[in-house]
Amino acid sequence: MRDYLHFDYEMSVSATTNDQCQALKSYASKLGFAGVIFQASVTHANKFTTKEIQRFKALGWGSYEIEQLERYGFDQQPSFIRYIATRHKPFCLDINDIGEMWRTKGDYQSFKSIMTRRHIRYAVMVPIHLPFNSIGYSCWFSAQPYSLEPFVKHMSVQLQSSSLRFHESICLDYESEPCVQLPNLSSKEWQCLYLASKGMTEKEMASALTRSADTVKFHLRNAAKKLSAKNRTQAVALALQLGMIKA
Repeated sequence: MRDYLHFDYEMSVSATTNDQCQALKSYASKLGFAGVIFQASVTHANKFTTKEIQRFKALGWGSYEIEQLERYGFDQQPSFIRYIATRHKPFCLDINDIGEMWRTKGDYQSFKSIMTRRHIRYAVMVPIHLPFNSIGYSCWFSAQPYSLEPFVKHMSVQLQSSSLRFHESICLDYESEPCVQLPNLSSKEWQCLYLASKGMTEKEMASALTRSADTVKFHLRNAAKKLSAKNRTQAVALALQLGMIKA
């Protein structure tokens, strides 16, 4: 608890993104973790903003690693997003056992290679449930399992509190910057639009999302309407242009 109180104090006096990230990085190190990443929202997989890239770098991630995480990371995997959306407490991950939640084996291997280079095998995922069905997370990486399950059970409150404290600072940071208003797609609308951008048919999307084809059509129509698009193709093109999904 003393480490958390020190972290909370450091966050309260941090004036820059770099200071905030150094406080989180230091706290993770004191808990025995080899690294940490944080994303304020994965409901809409936008390309990383300048601020997000700055945060990743301040947390100790290199340019190549950031590029790979942007293309193959957690926020690019609809199955993983759906999974963390159902979880409300921190949980453990074995990096070698989560490949089935990635869109393709190639994408998973690209993600895993980043972890392998850092000798990371295990992680603790902390879901952050936000208003309007938005999901964020912090992920704390470890090279050793060192009885993670008992550790997470004991440290659950601190992990959640520190993640929410960091998120609070990030939100204040966002509010100080001008931003472009993007259409507020629901998670299902975004998922359908994302899969459509990969060339999947409505039948294939229905199978991947365990929904009916009619439901998929419904979400695609709603997404197109919110984007002021005439059809699915135009909606995908606009979403790509706005950076709401990645090619």
